Amino acid sequence: IWFKSGAGNVAGDALIEKWSGAEGAYSYKVGFDSASNIVFARYDGTNNPAVISIKTVNDGDWHFALATLDASIDLMSLYIDGVLDNTTTDTTTGTTTNASALWLGSRGGTGQWFNGSEGELMINNRALSALEGQRNYWGTKWRYR
Repeated sequence: IWFKSGAGNVAGDALIEKWSGAEGAYSYKVGFDSASNIVFARYDGTNNPAVISIKTVNDGDWHFALATLDASIDLMSLYIDGVLDNTTTDTTTGTTTNASALWLGSRGGTGQWFNGSEGELMINNRALSALEGQRNYWGTKWRYR
């Protein structure tokens, strides 16, 4: 997802999330861990693995965040601007499937609104490779200057 952060984002503000706010589990969330870092998280009702960006993204510039889950090796990865930024082990053991809507710029459609702009969003049914992530970044970067 391409995004440009405005002022005032705080921990929990979401760029994209599949969660209603009422259900326990959520398939995924990409949003802010703090005012300056991105988090990619999952929750199965018990386990809540999260990978947090090292790079700060609250500079008013456009950034490209790519979150991938390789379930075959339980690896969650977060790429920022086409570069692998951080990884963690996916410790979920229960289901994270839910019937919730997919929310852009909000935590479950009830609050924690993202302050800024969102550009293109892609959702794939498999984890993209690092090279595919770089191609997506470089192939669309010209739109976000």
